Amino acid sequence: MRHRLLSALLCGQLLLLAACPPADDDDAATDDDDAATDDDDGSDCADEEIWYDGIDGDCDGASDFDQDGDGYDSFGYGGDDCNDIDPEISPAVAESGNGIDDDCDGDIDEDTNLWDGDRDGFNQVVDCDDSDPGINPYTPEVPYDGIDQDCSGGDLADVDGDGFDAAQAGGPDCDDDDDDIHPDAAEVCDGTDNDCDGVNDPPDEPWYLDADSDTDGDPDVSVLDCAPPDGYVGNDADCDDSDPFMHGDDIDNDGYSPCGGDCDDFDDDLGPHMTEVICNGIDEDCDPSTPDAADYDADGFSFCEDCDDGAPYVYPGAFEACNDVDDDCDGQLSPEEQDLDGAGSRARTGRPGRPGPPPG
Repeated sequence: MRHRLLSALLCGQLLLLAACPPADDDDAATDDDDAATDDDDGSDCADEEIWYDGIDGDCDGASDFDQDGDGYDSFGYGGDDCNDIDPEISPAVAESGNGIDDDCDGDIDEDTNLWDGDRDGFNQVVDCDDSDPGINPYTPEVPYDGIDQDCSGGDLADVDGDGFDAAQAGGPDCDDDDDDIHPDAAEVCDGTDNDCDGVNDPPDEPWYLDADSDTDGDPDVSVLDCAPPDGYVGNDADCDDSDPFMHGDDIDNDGYSPCGGDCDDFDDDLGPHMTEVICNGIDEDCDPSTPDAADYDADGFSFCEDCDDGAPYVYPGAFEACNDVDDDCDGQLSPEEQDLDGAGSRARTGRPGRPGPPPG
């Protein structure tokens, strides 16, 4: 029992010592106000805040979760500030069109023309319908639906690019897949309505056979069609379709074609318009009835070379007889005829009634 009493007494003394504060010690080594542990102002506040630890370390009374001091706590710690290191970004800031979510509402540049409301990657400057993500400059255009999918300024109504809207879009183009078919196209004979007037092919017309390929057709051989068959032309000016040099064209521009009487259509000095010049070997007027050199006595020599074209026995090279006639047309009589009476040379006398060359 004695031992229990001593134990109780000892415990009581220990409790009394624990309840009392320790004695003050002026020793600098044990002083709690040591400069190494106290702030400069003698308080327990830190010079710099440690953010987001839940302690107001610098004792300024501000939130430990509002590092940029804009009045809004950080998103990461239950606040509304989406960027807690920039005081210009918070729910109190208006969107400025800078590509940043200034007001921390999850949208970028709303209420500005840089707003991309449909989230298709194109803002209102280039997106012609910012409420539809299927409409933007990169969307393929669907023709004839009345919708401008690619924001080009209107629906695609002229697919073939010929300058005419398709009939499907209320335009006049009857085939918007072929840029050769439109109201301004020429109608050709191909079974197609080329000019969109509702009629296929031009009307039939006559075409003429050009057998000699001189570009002029035979008036006696023709067909009706909307286009010329092979070997046919659109004129009937050929007077001889077996001869390519006989045609209706005036090549030398003298006013006459071969079919019009021009015997040489490459020389404008020959033709019916010319006057015949005799004895030059050229048929100037292209008229056989006005010969350049006729042989009236049929001795083989024309009057241009025959000294007597009315006497068939007188011509160049004929036998010179003693008949007082220049039979060989050499300009003199035979030697015997030149001095028959011995009185010296005598003048040549012509034969009475002998014709000369025709007039003209």
